[in-house]
Amino acid sequence: MQQAYWCRGGFFYPVDQCQHFVEYERQQVRECLRAQVSVFQDGYIQCSLVDSVGCQKCYDGFMERQKEAEG
Repeated sequence: MQQAYWCRGGFFYPVDQCQHFVEYERQQVRECLRAQVSVFQDGYIQCSLVDSVGCQKCYDGFMERQKEAEG
């Protein structure tokens, strides 16, 4: 059965059966271009702006604000 290869956690599928499972120790909150982001130990970055408007639009807005501040 293909499900046997999945790594699951919870009451019915204990995570100790998955040898490569590593529990998150904690996240780090950092300042980014226009928002605070959560950085996890595996390198994943969670950003509410990227999730809602996209990376390019976030970056473009940041650069526009920088130009206004300079001039």
